Amino acid sequence: MVPAQVVVMSQLPDGEYEALKVLTRGAKEADIVKFLEDNKDNQEAADDISAILRVSIAANEELFQKLREAGIMVGAVERLFQKELDATRDEGIIIGEARSNERARQEARQAIRDRLIARGIAPQEPAGLTGLAV
Repeated sequence: MVPAQVVVMSQLPDGEYEALKVLTRGAKEADIVKFLEDNKDNQEAADDISAILRVSIAANEELFQKLREAGIMVGAVERLFQKELDATRDEGIIIGEARSNERARQEARQAIRDRLIARGIAPQEPAGLTGLAV
């Protein structure tokens, strides 16, 4: 035998066990809002809260869309996912800097090529030196 425990969600007291209540399809708006408010600054359990929210959002898409449009979810979710948001922002900055540096190198090679061509050097030579097409 495998030990099991059955939890009847409708029998759970109001204001308690929101983490379980928000996992069900047809969760109550009040339970989701309370769960978000109770956990908005809980960075220690951010991974667990994130997992709960992913399941809850999948089960209650329309309700979460309504909460998002009402602005209820935004602040709480931002605080919960602050580490991920910061990492994504930092990654974006690094990618942007790399693209900017590559663009600057490309522009410098083009300027060198144009100067060489302006001085009468055949276009094939600057192309070979700069790696740019003729």
